[in-house]
Amino acid sequence: MGALPAVASFQESDVEAWHDVICQRFSRSNFARGTRRSKFSGHLRQFAFGEARISSIDASPLTYIREKQEISADHVDGFVFMLVKSGTVNVSQSDRRFVVKPGELFVYRHGLPFNLEFLSSYKAISIWVPPEVMDVHCYSRSISSPAILNASLANTGLAASMMTHLGCLPEFGGIQYSQLLSNAAIDVLASALPDQTGSPVGRTDHIFDILKDYVRQYIDDSDLSPERLATAAGISLRTLNRIFAGRAMTPMRWVSHIRLNESYAALAAGKHSSVIEATFAYGFKDSSHFSRTFSAHFGRPPSQVIRPG
Repeated sequence: MGALPAVASFQESDVEAWHDVICQRFSRSNFARGTRRSKFSGHLRQFAFGEARISSIDASPLTYIREKQEISADHVDGFVFMLVKSGTVNVSQSDRRFVVKPGELFVYRHGLPFNLEFLSSYKAISIWVPPEVMDVHCYSRSISSPAILNASLANTGLAASMMTHLGCLPEFGGIQYSQLLSNAAIDVLASALPDQTGSPVGRTDHIFDILKDYVRQYIDDSDLSPERLATAAGISLRTLNRIFAGRAMTPMRWVSHIRLNESYAALAAGKHSSVIEATFAYGFKDSSHFSRTFSAHFGRPPSQVIRPG
């Protein structure tokens, strides 16, 4: 049996108390109510899902406004995929404005100012993904503005169906291999993202494809370096650093994320019988450093992830 997720649940009838919960569990914002102020009700259920976070919300109409001063105050960032189950929401971010209707899935970012105006009582499921995790899964598809995911694509339908089921995970009991499942879910969401430049996949995407293949091929090599990555991709070290700087991370931090995610998957699948074996298989020089880095990244040590033989 898998482990039951630790679910945080909040039920509020006072709008200010509800807004405090939203600020604590998501990011700081201001709020506004419409002129018709009927009795307020808000229910939030939230739980960790690997490195992501899943939330189910059932609440009365409210507008959430996040501006530069709130971003400067809490430094919270992350990509939010939200499936609107009922109700309608006006979304405004980065000079883009659109209306999301029931059944539609959209994405926006906490690190940029936004305005979410829920026009009526609504139900929604959201998945929050840290920026560094999103970079591992979708490379250069930077989400600089919000977007409704194309409902005509099979990828979007799969993502919406998946989110509905993910929101009900606590009812199904334990979750096996949560990190594996989380990585797969983020891949599905990333596959449904639009190319916001309107252009075909560019040279940078191709470079990241080359780099990821190279890292996986030499993942046991502890001497991987930015210089070797640049050579493998056929670019200069300066260009490599510039590409990663655009994603607010370094090449070796990106490599470390790949090593950690691959090691978690292998340990959970029973491919390694000991932490020491996994240490060297994924390019770490000593097991103590591997265990510390793994624990900091996933919230538990690798010894707790090893699948019994």
